[in-house]
Amino acid sequence: MIHFKRFCVILVFFSFIASCSRLAPAPLLPEHLKSEMVSKCESVYLDGKWQLTHSIEVSFPGNRKTVMIGVTELDQDKKRAHCVLMTLEGFVLFEAISTNRIRVKRAVPPFDAPGFAKGLMDDISLIFFKQGQGNAFLPVQLKAGAGCRQTIKNHQVVDLVPSSGSTWKLFKFDKNGRLTRSVEAKGPSVPNRRGAQGLPETITLSAHGSNKYKLVLRRIDAIQIRDD
Repeated sequence: MIHFKRFCVILVFFSFIASCSRLAPAPLLPEHLKSEMVSKCESVYLDGKWQLTHSIEVSFPGNRKTVMIGVTELDQDKKRAHCVLMTLEGFVLFEAISTNRIRVKRAVPPFDAPGFAKGLMDDISLIFFKQGQGNAFLPVQLKAGAGCRQTIKNHQVVDLVPSSGSTWKLFKFDKNGRLTRSVEAKGPSVPNRRGAQGLPETITLSAHGSNKYKLVLRRIDAIQIRDD
């Protein structure tokens, strides 16, 4: 016999858990706070061209982990990323360039798996590039705090919550409102421009859903590339 009250409690509990990982309505911020919030959201991203070097710890379910070195050249204006993954000894495992399309230059197994290149370059874009058409930030009050919402391709949504110092959080939802990626940045930052937060020391990306994994990027070096 089913205990109805207990069943209801369990149902409410799982409904609550599900709601925590779904897109929630976000009211606009008051008019006098909008401009400041948009500036805070813009300051999360690096301006111009950069070469970034990180140690990357990749974690999968079952306590499986591996560590690599990642070198990425970014061009914020062109949304161009050139990514190289290598072993700690310097052996190149994967190399690709992403602009309007992805061009893989090298991929050794298992980095040649279908969908790997697109998934990795999409994650890099999510972390380092302004999202949405026209880089439009909508200043709103989110569950995680005051921040900005952007609608991107395929009716997906990205919520960005800048905080004090170089700490910020980002959440990506699919067209059905399900959380697919979350990003958290912490630690002292490399200066970007006056008033900007720049590149934080540690960035953690978590992939949600059926294909779970976690990337922890720890900054080794950050060099701004200046046009001659």
